[in-house]
Amino acid sequence: MKRRHVAALAFAFVVPMVLALALAASAVRDGRERARIRASDAASARLEAASARIAAVASEWDAALLHLSDGLDGNRQALRKLSDGHPWVRQAFWLDANARLVFPDAATSGLRETEFLARSELLFAAGLLPAAREAGGVGTDHGWSSYWWREGSQWVFWKAKGVRGYAGLELNRYVLLSDLSARLDPAVPRQSENKQYRLRLEDDRGAVFAVWGGYVPAEGARPLASSELPKPFSGWTLRYDMDEQVWAAEGRASLIALALGALGVLFAAAALAVYVFRGFADELKLAGQRVSFVNQVSHELKTPLTNIRLYAELLAKRLPEGGSERGYLDVIEREGRRLSRLINNVLTFGRETRGSAENLCLRPDSIDAAVERVLDAFRPSFEEREMMIDARLNAGGTVMIDADLIDQVVGNLLSNAEKYAASGRIVTVETGREEERAWVRVKDRGPGIKKEDRPRLFLQFERFHVAVTDAVGGTGLGLYLSRVLARRHGGDLVLEETETGSSFLFIFCAENNCEESI
Repeated sequence: MKRRHVAALAFAFVVPMVLALALAASAVRDGRERARIRASDAASARLEAASARIAAVASEWDAALLHLSDGLDGNRQALRKLSDGHPWVRQAFWLDANARLVFPDAATSGLRETEFLARSELLFAAGLLPAAREAGGVGTDHGWSSYWWREGSQWVFWKAKGVRGYAGLELNRYVLLSDLSARLDPAVPRQSENKQYRLRLEDDRGAVFAVWGGYVPAEGARPLASSELPKPFSGWTLRYDMDEQVWAAEGRASLIALALGALGVLFAAAALAVYVFRGFADELKLAGQRVSFVNQVSHELKTPLTNIRLYAELLAKRLPEGGSERGYLDVIEREGRRLSRLINNVLTFGRETRGSAENLCLRPDSIDAAVERVLDAFRPSFEEREMMIDARLNAGGTVMIDADLIDQVVGNLLSNAEKYAASGRIVTVETGREEERAWVRVKDRGPGIKKEDRPRLFLQFERFHVAVTDAVGGTGLGLYLSRVLARRHGGDLVLEETETGSSFLFIFCAENNCEESI
């Protein structure tokens, strides 16, 4: 059995196996993905609850800070008193109507106020106060602004005081975040002993502010869900991680069932492959016997046919031209040549099938002379069909070629023209040579070959059932073998584009220096 047949049978087994494994893997992935989506939805719901809790806390802060700023009118003593006496307020300040800092000022500031001026210099320089109102918090006359300082995010609350200016409060970040953590505890209980999940609160620089849960994900792992926080914690993020083993557990339950199903399919595929293998092996054996029989019969016919043709040629030399006897002898010679071409094609195909093709037999010869010998053999049958050969032989010179191979290729092309293009009356045969490449073109004026049939033209056993060919015999091997032989001679056989009829170009290698090639 040939390798390609074994490969085909292996393919028949491997494909179902791969499909079964792919389906099983796909089902497992789908199950895991569904479980992950459910877990992600649950995590998102938990984050939404936490975000809602933070939004409620921010709303409470907003109301409380509005109340604190109500009594401020730019009085320095009142601003200092609020800074000293309220735990939420790190520094109270005042801006004029153009949002320029009025208090504290560098000339009258104490140590704490000087530190505030250093911290907030970039804040006021960037024009973040009074937060352009459009970017503010809850109302149109007050809002929040944030900026980054050494220890982390800093928050500022401001309230418009009409034409007088703005009251501002720099908040104590530690008190603010401590209150936030305490408020979040009821919504997200601390369960440090729980090793299956982790909830992280990260600031706008990605630093972790608080952690709930004891699960430690792999470095670089993506969270199951994440949520951006509302103002005043813009840029802060809640991230929820969960151990994959938790939500992937249900996928494992179906894995065994899928594996068993896949094994069942594989066993069925294996049994089918064995059955097909045996049947295919029997068919191949029978086909091989048939091919061997045809080859043996063809080989046995070749010797007596050669003798018939030899004695027919000897007898032709003794009979005068004309007369019925010479006509009968011409028929014997013509049909003998046709039978020889058929046998040669069958034997060549058999050798190609077995992979034992003959080597080229390169000898010094003239391309034009080799082609002329073929034309001489076909002229009587062409004349009988009222066809004419227009020979334009211009290859010239003696080169190294396999004359028998060229005879077989050109003979097949002329035989096709004789059978299928008789209506065109004229068949043109051209030869030429450029350096070490030679060519023979056989062009007829027959019905041509349909465009949709051309891709299959050089396939073995391919014949096109049209009106002009249905009544013509043939094996469907001529063009296939001609291309094989042309490529063996270092060239190719192609069908050229023509407006009418068909044109075949036979290209082959022809060496110039005969002496060196020998």
